[in-house]
Amino acid sequence: MLPVRLTLTKLYRWFLSVRVFGIYTLNDLIENIEKISVLKKTGLMFEVHLVDHCNLNCKGCSHFSPVSAKKTTSVESFKKDMKRLTEILSSKDIRRIRLLGGEPLLHPDAIEFIKITYENFPGVYVEFVTNGLLLLKQPLAFWDTCRTSKTKIIVTRYPIPVDTKGIEEKAKKHGVSLMIGPTHKFKSFKKLVFDLKGKQWGWLSHLFCFNYGYTCQLKDGRFYPCSVAAYFSNFSDHFNLEIKDNPKNFIDLYSDVTKEDFYNLITKTIPHCRYCDISAGETNVKWNYSRKDISEWIKAEQK
Repeated sequence: MLPVRLTLTKLYRWFLSVRVFGIYTLNDLIENIEKISVLKKTGLMFEVHLVDHCNLNCKGCSHFSPVSAKKTTSVESFKKDMKRLTEILSSKDIRRIRLLGGEPLLHPDAIEFIKITYENFPGVYVEFVTNGLLLLKQPLAFWDTCRTSKTKIIVTRYPIPVDTKGIEEKAKKHGVSLMIGPTHKFKSFKKLVFDLKGKQWGWLSHLFCFNYGYTCQLKDGRFYPCSVAAYFSNFSDHFNLEIKDNPKNFIDLYSDVTKEDFYNLITKTIPHCRYCDISAGETNVKWNYSRKDISEWIKAEQK
């Protein structure tokens, strides 16, 4: 009986791994269908850019950092937005908050963002995501703040020289939770491809999208269902595409909104979905430096 079970298990796993749309499999589709119910049980996840730009320009960056202007988020604006969120959501409604960028340590007041997050949502799991290049240059106050707020530092491994051993020792010395990953290899990418004419079927892009709900963004009083919609304007501005943001792409935090409106936002297709050509995406793309060429984000024939 055991050989039969093993055979059926292998067949089932093979079935789920069959690609049905570009780089996406049946398993991806099933996970996306279940995503909303999972998030309602475990809580919302959202991210905050401390800065849009970066000191490590990654080819095809999904946050468009290589082509973003040097924009830093206002501490006062962030404090106001987080206070407003506490009026709509409780700590039980939020599963995880990520502070990132761009490279968040380029912000001169990075510590304040950690403090404000903890003050408003003290029971929520918080991650500070960095490439690690500036980590060992941070003052004692940074490490103390991470420890007291229980903020976990996430260092993404790129094929560049970073003193990971020194970082591990520093974190251990100050009692700060740390993860450096991926552990088995350097970071690779899923290349996102965009249709600049916006002629994709939005509902299909949304159906297979791995971003929505998992990379929600809090940005300047707005809440977006994914990082692409939130920062696509940076990409559009750099290449003079004149693709404007649409009010239906986000929730205005200062309008009359409820907790359910957040779930409704990530459940439904937004106008930006028609620009995501998910069938043209690539997986396990080797990391490289960006040349800031539009071809890194589109099909060659669109140039």
